[in-house]
Amino acid sequence: MKISPKKLLEKVVSYLKKYDEFAVIKGGMPFLISWNEERIYIYVKTLSSAYFKNANITRVQLPQKDIFSKIKKLNVKFIFLGYDPDNEVFVAWDYDAAKRRLNQSCNVSFYSRAGAQLQAAQCRSFVHFALDNGDDVVSFKCSLLHRFLDEVDDLFQGNESLMDDFEIEEELRKEIDPMLKGTSVRVLEALQTMMRYYDSKNIKKTIKECSDLLMGYMESVQEPKMSDDKYRVEDCGITDKQFKDAFTAAGGWFFLTQYRLIVNFRLSRRELLRKLFEKGFDAEISGTETRLYGVQRIIRGGRSREALEKIRDSKKINKAHPQAKAMAEEILATM
Repeated sequence: MKISPKKLLEKVVSYLKKYDEFAVIKGGMPFLISWNEERIYIYVKTLSSAYFKNANITRVQLPQKDIFSKIKKLNVKFIFLGYDPDNEVFVAWDYDAAKRRLNQSCNVSFYSRAGAQLQAAQCRSFVHFALDNGDDVVSFKCSLLHRFLDEVDDLFQGNESLMDDFEIEEELRKEIDPMLKGTSVRVLEALQTMMRYYDSKNIKKTIKECSDLLMGYMESVQEPKMSDDKYRVEDCGITDKQFKDAFTAAGGWFFLTQYRLIVNFRLSRRELLRKLFEKGFDAEISGTETRLYGVQRIIRGGRSREALEKIRDSKKINKAHPQAKAMAEEILATM
């Protein structure tokens, strides 16, 4: 369903006009608003299928616009909203990440998930989920837009995209992007191009540094892979199946040994992920990220005690780790 920019602007205004904190400064798309005396640019597009094999994946695309180049230079937030008219739900991405990607190409894709959008329609709070490229995404009922604007800094605080670590110069990106697309990906050619580029700029980078940068960049821009339950819900609880899947994803021993660290960690999510990866549970950081989301999902679903009791009573876990029962009981005693 295609909805005109004018109608999308009217949609946003209809949900915010009753609040004194709100004012439209400049119409159009994107449009400039004031919320609690803070100026914010908002751009809204209708979500549609991404046309992948996984029908759960939806997306919106940011086109190139002259005004986006101006917005990138301004010290204002840029909030990109995807609108789901079937569920009357908005989807939002980290506003810093969205602003950085303005005008990076003709159409920059931002992905979402139909299942999370449906879940949001049934909740009275925010539904979080993650993409494999590190993007943290939030979906919520349109009627919660005022709360989203109030809480947006907290919702995305510390959830910087992992893409930041692999950001490369636009000039170089234009050269190597064609080599990394299509059915015949030319990684070696892209690596050689990258090394020549840095040599021409008198920037010292070893082959390993260039290789790590290229691999990270490729992973950060790939189309997202999402399992059926890889999202977390606030204040909505989780079903028995979701609990089982989250527990399996996390692993009982990982949950037990890292539970306190995850619950008490106060720095960014990215720092937490790196700290957990250094524990050596996984060969790839994506594996640790899957474990982390499993643990967080159980915690936010209010089923931490159940997970710890499951570990305490598990013959398999206790056979592999004889100290598991005592450790679980120690944590349970403090809950």
